[in-house]
Amino acid sequence: MNRRKQEIVLSFGLLIAFFVAWHLFTIIFDSVLIPTSIGTGRAAVELIFEIQTWRSFWLSNQSLAIGFVLAIAVGVVIGLIIGRVAWMERGLDPWLDFLLVLPMAMIMPVIIMAVGFSLSARVLVVFLFAVPVVIVNTRAGIREVPPELIDMARVFGANEFDLWKQILIKSAAPVMWTGFRIGLSRGISGMVLSELLLVAVGVGMMFQVFQGAFEPDKTFGLVALLIVESLLLLKVLRLVEHRAIPWFHIDKFQNQ
Repeated sequence: MNRRKQEIVLSFGLLIAFFVAWHLFTIIFDSVLIPTSIGTGRAAVELIFEIQTWRSFWLSNQSLAIGFVLAIAVGVVIGLIIGRVAWMERGLDPWLDFLLVLPMAMIMPVIIMAVGFSLSARVLVVFLFAVPVVIVNTRAGIREVPPELIDMARVFGANEFDLWKQILIKSAAPVMWTGFRIGLSRGISGMVLSELLLVAVGVGMMFQVFQGAFEPDKTFGLVALLIVESLLLLKVLRLVEHRAIPWFHIDKFQNQ
């Protein structure tokens, strides 16, 4: 069995073990608040065929799409600059630490007062969740470029533009894409949190309806759909990464 098959078998084995343990837990403890894995799966399938589910996901994902794109645009620019300009890095580093440890749930009232109950508020939450890791990873990618490589390029007559185009961006790209994936994961968390604590217009509204009607099957089914969507988005981003930096993944594959 090659490595790829081993990975697939391991992944599916752990998934099956998880669902079996979940089912046994609900049988043993007989909880009315936690549905069985079979009931959750059935509810998730039913939700897929309801038009309201698609509308809710569409409304919620608007904030994710806008906030994540803005986080990449702003985070990459700032990360590239502070990765090359030492004094700017020293000045902005405390603010990056602040954003990374900022308890978002506690600043929700501030966001409401500043932006109001609107799409802009939800976009701002997603942006604040995602942008710090994009900046940090972009800066790390630039800082990890070997100085010897830059010196050699200058010896051969490379100017600053050539350094950015041929060396810095390409060398930092793998770490930057790692930041994009982590940023997307945090952005999804921000989307859900903004729906639950800020403005319940899509998925958050469905959570409230299901919890108010005491339908744990549908509540857990909705969570399952969110997890599936998150995994699909991360997979799509991974495929885009393979297209964007094919040289990195080819070398990695050959080294295995």
